[in-house]
Amino acid sequence: MMPFNDHFQSYYERVFSPAIQNVGLSPIKVDEVYTPTQISDDIFELIQNATIILADVTTKNPNVNYELGIAHALDKKTVIITQDRSDIPFDYQHLRHILYDTKFAGWEEKLREQIESSILSVLRMNTPTTSITGKELNDLFSFLENTALDASYEISKTFNIKSDLSGNCQVRQSWTIKAKSDVTHLIHGVICDEPGTIKLHNVYDKTNGTTLNTLISLGNEKRARYIIFLSKLLKSGESISFDLDFSADGYLAHLFSERKRITIFQKVNTRRNVFYKFRKDTYEFPATDFTRNLLVKCDGSTSEEDIEIKEVNGKIIVNVDLFWSEPYSGGYSYDIYSV
Repeated sequence: MMPFNDHFQSYYERVFSPAIQNVGLSPIKVDEVYTPTQISDDIFELIQNATIILADVTTKNPNVNYELGIAHALDKKTVIITQDRSDIPFDYQHLRHILYDTKFAGWEEKLREQIESSILSVLRMNTPTTSITGKELNDLFSFLENTALDASYEISKTFNIKSDLSGNCQVRQSWTIKAKSDVTHLIHGVICDEPGTIKLHNVYDKTNGTTLNTLISLGNEKRARYIIFLSKLLKSGESISFDLDFSADGYLAHLFSERKRITIFQKVNTRRNVFYKFRKDTYEFPATDFTRNLLVKCDGSTSEEDIEIKEVNGKIIVNVDLFWSEPYSGGYSYDIYSV
């Protein structure tokens, strides 16, 4: 694992690869399983099946960080190298690492020998690997969530929500992300009244024409957490659009079962540099006396809103369009209720 640029490619060819081969192993760079448009479906299997991981964390590269997080969650044997100790993620500063400096003569031979020695030493440690479950999965989520907090992007979303009269829903979310910094993965949460009933069906990258890899944490909580891995590193100024399909029993249950006001909200963590351009939500309900009297009230945080409620072919359609004249980083909410 290493940053993808010409300097590190030359280090790989002259130092990293020879050192790995000298101890009887076959080197595989993680980027060798990427194509220009997609992350291989075998990326997690590749890391899990590795005998040992060599990770250069110089420059705090986001790709390296989340791949290292996966390796850590899988309890893989790892050797970390860096040109700057401050680039080592906090969670791994206690682990074995090699510091190298390319400005000194003979640094290549010295680093090659250090890598060989460290690999042999680590391999002699009989540390078993584990499956990605339980605490390991929670650790991985925490690591990826923390690294995602540093990413900055503008986001536009549309939600299409089809509900039955019990509040069970089929949902399609369409996202467009414009990066303001390097972005490798996104965090998405869904809150449902019925714990454990959220099922993710598909995340499709419309820009690059491929299905995106995801990690999902459900448990018995009402909130499902998704880590969505983009098809490729999204650099500042670049955009990507994708659809996320899921079903959720009880997603709007309180609206029907208890005739309660439902609050739809998005609370943006103040550490996240996420800016909203617009959000468009469309709800479709069977037409009944109850749904014909639905109303929507926004919280006033938006600079502009457009609400439309109509009956079409036996369905009540509720459209809620929220616009911001400037990219908006605060939270927002609106209520759906019947009178």
